Amino acid sequence: MQVTWGGLDMGDGLNNINPDDIESIQVLKGAAASALYGYRGGNGAILITTKSGKKGKPISIEFNNNLTFNTIYDYRDYQKVFGQGTYGSRPTDINSAKSSEMYS
Repeated sequence: MQVTWGGLDMGDGLNNINPDDIESIQVLKGAAASALYGYRGGNGAILITTKSGKKGKPISIEFNNNLTFNTIYDYRDYQKVFGQGTYGSRPTDINSAKSSEMYS
């Protein structure tokens, strides 16, 4: 996809972090950010600390699952036979067929 103005938004690394794995978020401004990150931290920095395993704690596993069907299973019984008639009965001869015709 070509964008006329502004180019493409390729996202950033933040969307690769699972929100459930975040332990804390700190915002560093001014001198604190510059001291840690030099000129790149001049406008500030955001520190995201993720959770890590704790010594002596049991291991826990969380399992999430999604199920998606790409094929729609539709078993409707469509009408495949068409005919004319009156009051639910089919015409049995040419004259009754002509008398049950509808003109528009």
